[in-house]
Amino acid sequence: MAKVFFFGYGAYKDNYRLAEIIGKPPEGGEGALLEGYDLGVQNINNIPKEPKEILAKVWGNNFQAYTMKKGSGYIQGRIWLLDEEDLQKIKEWEFINKSDWRELVSVTVKTSDGKTISTITDKSKDKYEIDKFVDGLNYEPNLNREGKKYYSEEDEYKIELMRKEIKEYYRQYAS
Repeated sequence: MAKVFFFGYGAYKDNYRLAEIIGKPPEGGEGALLEGYDLGVQNINNIPKEPKEILAKVWGNNFQAYTMKKGSGYIQGRIWLLDEEDLQKIKEWEFINKSDWRELVSVTVKTSDGKTISTITDKSKDKYEIDKFVDGLNYEPNLNREGKKYYSEEDEYKIELMRKEIKEYYRQYAS
């Protein structure tokens, strides 16, 4: 099975969050830096209707998501090695190909030992507003855990509820 390098930033730089989504610990995790992008935050009101409804049900109206936009900054993250099945789970989780909100893009990052690697990552499409920009080098990985850094039973419940909501969304809106 083919594998791809995935640049994880925001919640995806946290191996616990990624493991919750793909169902196993991810491979890799080397630190990396993306140059020429600014790290932005979208609130629930900057998200299209269908994903917004699911996200609000699971995470509430205070849901926020990281995204990135070409600019002059840097974003710190991690490089993960994902197989096609892992990538498909991320695509579903991020509503890629089933919504107009997020997309996969190719980026080039530098590892902590100076290597340059071509990777893919996800981001909001540029047509959706960004609420604010934050420091891409020093930021809390997950905006929706009120500062918690570790996995909890409440997170497990929310993840399972979100999986069910996404599956229902695909049943209703996929054609």
